[in-house]
Amino acid sequence: MFEKLTLNIPLHSVLKKYKKAYLHRDIFAGVTVAAVAVPQAMAYAQLAGVNLTAGLYAAMVAMVVFAVLSSSRYVIMGPDAAMAALAGAAVIPLAAGDAERAVALVAILAIFIGIISIASVFSRIGFVAEFLSRPILLGYMAGLALVVVATQLPKLFGIDAAASTNFLGSVAQLISNLPQAHMPTVVLGVATLMCGYLLTIGFARLPVSLFILAIGTFCSWFFDFAGMGIAVIGNIPTGLPLPNLPAIELSDLQSLIVPAIAMMLIAYANTIANARTFAAKKKHAVRSDQEFFGLGVSNIASGLYGGMPVSASSVRTAVNYISRAKTQVSQLFGAVSIGIVLLILSPVLQYLPVALLAVIIIIAVTPLFNYKELKSIWHAWRSEALLAVVTMLGVATLGIYQGLL
Repeated sequence: MFEKLTLNIPLHSVLKKYKKAYLHRDIFAGVTVAAVAVPQAMAYAQLAGVNLTAGLYAAMVAMVVFAVLSSSRYVIMGPDAAMAALAGAAVIPLAAGDAERAVALVAILAIFIGIISIASVFSRIGFVAEFLSRPILLGYMAGLALVVVATQLPKLFGIDAAASTNFLGSVAQLISNLPQAHMPTVVLGVATLMCGYLLTIGFARLPVSLFILAIGTFCSWFFDFAGMGIAVIGNIPTGLPLPNLPAIELSDLQSLIVPAIAMMLIAYANTIANARTFAAKKKHAVRSDQEFFGLGVSNIASGLYGGMPVSASSVRTAVNYISRAKTQVSQLFGAVSIGIVLLILSPVLQYLPVALLAVIIIIAVTPLFNYKELKSIWHAWRSEALLAVVTMLGVATLGIYQGLL
């Protein structure tokens, strides 16, 4: 039998017992998380095929909502690589190059994910996501990493990205268009990618994505990269998001239902795994239904404020934990920091080269290809490893959704 469903507002209990000594830790952790979240959110918005503010709006709004509703002290909600890639695979073909339409579709997709999540909480079917086997998830994430890297590589060469959402199609597009590569972009992109990987190896705690964002933006402004023909992201609207229900056609709603269900399953499996992992380190308790409910409301809020689908971010959750956050309040300070970026720093970010956003994405998704765990499963359970490999190849060759099915 299921346990009794109990939902509440965990932040209320936290604030009643909040100690002054916690404040400096939560502020430091929140600002540190924001330093990682800003470049990643912008990069994931590009991956989803929408304007960069959609990622920043999603990161800010989701952190506020999840801080209020989550029973986890450490989990950070926001855009992540898997959700961005899934959103892009669902929305980019429907948008057909219309930027405004893409933003509306992504927002509706987030709202759908939220509604389905909340319905799953009350109908008690959330357990289905927990039965996704580890080998399938490993294979899926590995295939997703291959697809994402392949779709981002053309941007390092100054080549238009392929419309295809599979590994082979993207690689074929890159090879066939190599003669059109823009050499200044190639030099910048490849050099930054190599430096980025060296920094992640030598300085594990360094926010590499922020480093690339800051140095790349300054160099682009100082040396006039745009004048050299290197593509930059251009104007970013200044200001905080306002609630707005996107208007799209009924046929589009029907096209988004299946992707929303698939994304909900992936998002919940990822969120509860992160919540349990970091809670266990400090012997804290988390409640699955509460996390699922928080995930749902966070997605609805993100969509209503012009954001994209969200999930728990493994990277930013780890940063929050390492920064010694004490409570969910750290997310509130992280959201405030992102708001300051939107209000003050948006005009500066227009100089950021597109190739460097691609580098940030590639570095972020590489850990999804968990070779060590795949190798471990291969030695222990050959049949389970084959399941992972088949899933990986299916995602890489057939497409993100087709491969998962």
